[in-house]
Amino acid sequence: MLRSLLIVGVLPFLHPTAAVPQYVGTRHGFWLSAASGYGTAVPSCDTCGTLSQVGGLDLRIDLGGTLGPHWRLGAGVDAWRRWSSTGPVRVVTTLTPSLYYYPRVHRAFFIAGGIGLSEYRLQSGLQGATSWGGTLGIGWTVPASRRLWFTPRATYVYAAPRTLRSLGGALVASGWTQSVLSADVEVVLHQPDNR
Repeated sequence: MLRSLLIVGVLPFLHPTAAVPQYVGTRHGFWLSAASGYGTAVPSCDTCGTLSQVGGLDLRIDLGGTLGPHWRLGAGVDAWRRWSSTGPVRVVTTLTPSLYYYPRVHRAFFIAGGIGLSEYRLQSGLQGATSWGGTLGIGWTVPASRRLWFTPRATYVYAAPRTLRSLGGALVASGWTQSVLSADVEVVLHQPDNR
């Protein structure tokens, strides 16, 4: 996991400028993206003992528009899910508006972030608990054409502390929070450029 995140992080600084297609500087219009990858969740709470980190599948869907050569604005859902044959299913869902910033127009590196809502759900008789959550990510755009991009990205998702209760209302944990660090590959479809 750590190796994948390091690769995503250093790629923008190792990739030669000449290898970046001219499509990178033509961001415009509406866009839609979908991503999948692997994420590690790290839970903690005020009333728990030591909790171990767990890995799971990470999925993300976004859509939005282009504000200018340096900026994209969108809204998306990030869903991390852990299946286990020996334990309950764990789900972390985060809904946020996101702002994407490209420091240089003709470079493919970007930084993305947003603040919204995050829900934690343990599917074994536990209520879902919602609080505010935030995302911060970095990525590297690899255009395949003027309409289609592939984007390796690393994303950190944080959820503010909340109280977990059973379906009957009994207290399960207080001050519960979790963070998810994921590495994904995103496919982005852009509106055709008819200019």
